[in-house]
Amino acid sequence: MIQSLIIIGLAILALNDSKLKDDRVFGYSEFGGDVSALGCGYFLWDTYVSLKYAQMFGLGFAFHGIASLSVFLFGFVASWFSWLTLATLCNVLGPCIAII
Repeated sequence: MIQSLIIIGLAILALNDSKLKDDRVFGYSEFGGDVSALGCGYFLWDTYVSLKYAQMFGLGFAFHGIASLSVFLFGFVASWFSWLTLATLCNVLGPCIAII
């Protein structure tokens, strides 16, 4: 819970970054990258714990961790992924999430 509050506070500060205000879609700043890295680290840990204890929590939590990590990774390294990759991932994960 503490990690999410820290990330939310830092994300609010990142919204006032002039580099991100100039280009809201493709803009990048070092501070925004650091905030995204914190989010990726949190969801990587969340995915690990959810997969480790899948018997206790169920697969829904694991899929949530994986999906959230993917969203943060797409925002953090958007130039590494094409829209086709994103669409393929959504098509693959969509039925799995709908089952749960």
